Amino acid sequence: LVIGVLILRGKTKPIRFCYRNRFYIALAILIVSVLLKLNGTSLSIWSSYLKGAEQYRPIFGNARAIRSDEWAVWSVFTISQGLTGWPAVSQAIAGGNISTLWISVGGIPALNLALVFKPLYWGFLLLGTERGFSFLWTLRFLLLFLVSFELAMRYTEKKPWLSFCAAMVIFFSPYVQWWYSQSIAEVLIFSQGMLLCLISYVRCDSRRK
Repeated sequence: LVIGVLILRGKTKPIRFCYRNRFYIALAILIVSVLLKLNGTSLSIWSSYLKGAEQYRPIFGNARAIRSDEWAVWSVFTISQGLTGWPAVSQAIAGGNISTLWISVGGIPALNLALVFKPLYWGFLLLGTERGFSFLWTLRFLLLFLVSFELAMRYTEKKPWLSFCAAMVIFFSPYVQWWYSQSIAEVLIFSQGMLLCLISYVRCDSRRK
């Protein structure tokens, strides 16, 4: 909406600034979000089930009870992992009969080799559970938007406006939004990222690069 208003008023200078500095802006958003411990979970739903608990409310938007796969399963398992030291197999979940790699879609944070290939989960182990949630939710959005934009710049022949629209359509699609708390976003991030790497590889004119 902000960008739309700027376009209608003919003020393109701020937009060009954002385009040129998009990676620095994304980094600033990530840092601020982590410092303020912002995330998009619906964990406040629990306050209506735990009698006498403080009635937490989201700062913006509404908690969604229908997203029970997130607030009642994945997020609770993740908090449990933090309280038990991020085990690869948790005795608190299914009696230790299942690896944390297979819990829900994409697994939950754990100290195992698979974590090397899951950079969005690094925040849990490095920054703690609360800021880990912020790191995951914010970085997932930033990476999906930026990677979608960069790939769109290839198939729109470097037209920033069309690429911006493509990134918006991908991120705000019902499919991504419904499964945002799971690993669907990562599938789109890494698949598009691999395509970008492949394009750079075939266009490269240096063996060393």
